[in-house]
Amino acid sequence: MKGFRAFRKLAEPVASDQIEVWNRALALLPEADHFWNKDRIARLPGSYRVETDTFAEVVEFSAAVYEPNEFRFLPEETVAPPS
Repeated sequence: MKGFRAFRKLAEPVASDQIEVWNRALALLPEADHFWNKDRIARLPGSYRVETDTFAEVVEFSAAVYEPNEFRFLPEETVAPPS
């Protein structure tokens, strides 16, 4: 299945370059989409995509807030996944 995006609310600000490093590492996980770049824009819920005849929707929502150190399991340096 394609097209899922996971967003995490962080308890404190984190530099966008650090988030991109985390996204690169997450993109290497099995079954992950290989999109990690910070300039990629997600579609708003309810928006329509003509090419696929689908609407963007929120599948699950949680009010959880994450501490940046919860992502320390990810490697600090990763090879860029294929795009």
